Parts: sequence; structure tokens; C-alpha cells
Amino acid sequence: MDQLLLNYFKNSLYGIAVYERVEKDRYRFVLYNTTGRKMDGVPDIDYEGKFIEDLFPNVHEFGIFEKLEEVFKTGIPQEHQLKTYKISDDHYLYRTNKIQKLSNGYMVCQYHDESKIFDLTDRLVQDYETFENIFNYSEYKVKGDFSIVHQLIQVLLKKQPSDELKKINTHIKNIEDKIDALSSSISRGMKKIKQEVFR
Repeated sequence: MDQLLLNYFKNSLYGIAVYERVEKDRYRFVLYNTTGRKMDGVPDIDYEGKFIEDLFPNVHEFGIFEKLEEVFKTGIPQEHQLKTYKISDDHYLYRTNKIQKLSNGYMVCQYHDESKIFDLTDRLVQDYETFENIFNYSEYKVKGDFSIVHQLIQVLLKKQPSDELKKINTHIKNIEDKIDALSSSISRGMKKIKQEVFR
């Protein structure tokens, strides 16, 4: 491998793994830079000549071999979109891999840690669910109760008009309007989260 390219791989701020294709879906490590090993929680692992599944037994669930095969056959770089790789029951990796084929046939995967992005997305999903619960409660529970009270006061006003009931009726109507405004605000927040996370 060209020395300049090798130095770039070794010193890159991105995680980089270089593989040699032995046969279909069988790739072994040629290079696995320090950044990548630290990112993957295996800084001192002996990788040279090892197949990917030797070091990462669950790798087939990650779905990367399909992309490696596609790039190997076409030579066209591909991006393996954000995927979760399970190391253990309590340790997961979140990666987007950029895969390309070198002129010597080696396959290069370049990636960075997307755990923070994944965590942020997860929090936004939770926020959406919270907003949805608040919206449903205010729209169908609170507003519903006030609407019933409002209707009852309207009936009472027809039977026995009074200034006190008119004032209560006005306040009830104001509360209903504020609930509508609150629901509208929550709905806009939900729409924004949906556009950002679920688009």
C-alpha cells in the first residue's frame, strides 16, 4: 500500500479499517487504525490477518457485507447508513460507514462514532411521545371536561340568567381558547420533531 496513503489511514481522526476480500462475504483485516480500534472499544486487539467475524461475531447482523460486496463488484463508493452493532447486551456501536475500493482491490471502510447523534435522536423520539401524551390529554380530557361545563352553564343561563353565570361562562370560554392555543403550540412542536427525526 502506498506509504502516504498508509500514513493517512493510520493517523486519521476517522476510524478506518482496510480489508482484503478472500471470497464472497469473507474479508480479513489488512489495517485497522488506532482511532477505529479506540472507537470500537478494542484498542489493543490483535487484528492482522483476522477475518471481520473473528473479531466481531455479530457483524452479519450489521448488514455491511452486502455493501462490501456491492462496492467490490462495481467499484462505486457506497455509504452504509447509520446502523447499530451489538457488541454485548449493554454495549452498542452506532456507525455510518463510507466504503470504497482501492486500485489494488483492498476495501476501505471509514467511519466515526455516531453514538451522540443516536442518543439525541432517541431523546427527540421520547420528547415526541411526551408531547403526544400532553396533546392527547389536553385535547381530549381537559378540553372535553371544560366543554361539558361550558354547555351546562349555557343551559343554566337559558333557564335562569345571571351576571355571575355570565362571568363564569366567559372565563370557561377563555380557558377553552387557551387550551386550543396550547394544543396548537404542542402540535407545531410535534410536527417539527417529526420532520427532523422521522423524515
